[in-house]
Amino acid sequence: MRKNIIIMKLYQLFTGMWLFSALAVVFFQDVCQSYTLAILAYTMISIVSGIVEVPLSILSDRYSRKFNIIISSICFFLNMLFWALAGIYNSVWMLFLGSSMRGLAVALQSGTDTAIIYETMCDLRSKKLFDKVYSQICSFHQMGLLVSAITGMVVTYYFPLIYLVWLSVIPAFLKIFISIQLKNPKSNADDKLTPWQQLVKSVKLLKSRKKLRNYVSMTILDGSILLTMYRFEALYFAKLIPLYLINVVRIITHTSGYFSFLLMPIFRKINFLQLLFYSRIGMAVIRIIGLVLNNALTPFVTSFTNLGYGIGVTAQTTLQQKEYNKSLRATMASLCGLLQSFLIAIMGYVFGAIADFYSVETALWVAVIVQIGIAVLYNNLFKVYKKI
Repeated sequence: MRKNIIIMKLYQLFTGMWLFSALAVVFFQDVCQSYTLAILAYTMISIVSGIVEVPLSILSDRYSRKFNIIISSICFFLNMLFWALAGIYNSVWMLFLGSSMRGLAVALQSGTDTAIIYETMCDLRSKKLFDKVYSQICSFHQMGLLVSAITGMVVTYYFPLIYLVWLSVIPAFLKIFISIQLKNPKSNADDKLTPWQQLVKSVKLLKSRKKLRNYVSMTILDGSILLTMYRFEALYFAKLIPLYLINVVRIITHTSGYFSFLLMPIFRKINFLQLLFYSRIGMAVIRIIGLVLNNALTPFVTSFTNLGYGIGVTAQTTLQQKEYNKSLRATMASLCGLLQSFLIAIMGYVFGAIADFYSVETALWVAVIVQIGIAVLYNNLFKVYKKI
């Protein structure tokens, strides 16, 4: 089972190797010729993921974690292929088809990848080390993003963006062969429930467990606003610096994220809710400094917000995994993912409209205000659950 840990590190590495991720919104906008449509291309990922996430996670809980991951990898490959074709033919419908495939891939992966790690640690009788191992595995995702940023910087300096989009197809294809090497953890289902019973039981548990409900609500809100800001930053940065320098910014961003995950074990003894409060406040302060500067230094200053990302993700995941029912781990996580998908879709439309009618900078200011509010809510939860 230890092999699973190594495979998941490689899986996360290749998942992060979306080589044009730093310029994805710019690429979408070039194809669509509209900020709103560009963000809606992203939003389509959340919509499709939201529709199929729960039924696919039920299959993961009931049958096979490995099967979900393999099919997810195939969908990621098709996603990159359709996006590359959209750039060649300047096709909006092909762009949205690629986004739909990515939504399906995300749905298949959602909850399952984390469940594999948690259950593998249980099989190895090392459950207490989950947060440490999880942060190490996630650091490989940041490493993949770092490789993407470096590759993107070099390629976009010499060639048009479409070359980088086509290069992204290669790691997506290789990820299929990595996922095939996974082993299913020991059966996580003690009670043989029907799919409908799994869903009903998961909903009831989310409704009845107040602590879990609070954690999930905060994670959904927090994750939605962070993802929305990440997507809009490239559009904002493109107005301040040349495109190839955006990848330099992403190099700093993902280097910060990489070290954020590696530093997480140092903070293990601190209350995780307190960590979430401090990390979100710190991220908001850095973003405010960048927005106030509003010049070529802004992207480089903002890149250091990722120092709080790994700490926050690990804390959120660990808190939730401790509260999930062991036989419904993927289903419960995907219910949360479903709700987050809808919120991301709403935020994408709202902030896209703000960017179209006012400016991208205004949209980011509103997002920072929301992030500060989230930090305050984390602090309130800390006061309630101090002994966690």
